[in-house]
Amino acid sequence: MTIANAHIRFNENGTPYATKFEDLYFSDAKGLDETTHVFIKNNKLLQRWGKWQEKQFVIAETGFGTGLNVLVTMLHFDEFNQHEFNLKSDAPKFRLHFISIEKFPISHADLTKALSLFPELEKILSTFT
Repeated sequence: MTIANAHIRFNENGTPYATKFEDLYFSDAKGLDETTHVFIKNNKLLQRWGKWQEKQFVIAETGFGTGLNVLVTMLHFDEFNQHEFNLKSDAPKFRLHFISIEKFPISHADLTKALSLFPELEKILSTFT
C-alpha cells in the first residue's frame, strides 16, 4: 500500500490549505484558540480529566491533519497535571493515550512549516525530535 501525502499550499498568512478538499487546516487568525474551543472545550476534556478514576484515558480521532488536536491536548494535559497534582496529593494519576488516523498525511517539510506558526508549541514539539 502506498501512502499518498496531502497536496497542500500555504496561503498569504502561512496557513496550510488542502487543495484536494479546498479547505484550510486551521483558522488563519487563531488556530490554537480554534482547536482549544472545538476539541478541548467541546469534548469537555478538562472536566472529564478532573473526575477520571481509571489508569488510562484514551482519545481516538480520524483526521490527524497538522496534529494540532494532539499537540493542544498535550499542552492542556501537561497544564492540568501541574495544576491538579500541585493542589491535592490524592488527585488521580492516569496516562493519556491519543490515537489518530490520517488518510493523507502532510509531508514532514510541510508539517514543520505549518506548525512553525505556533511558537507556543515549541516545548512540546521538541519532545519529538
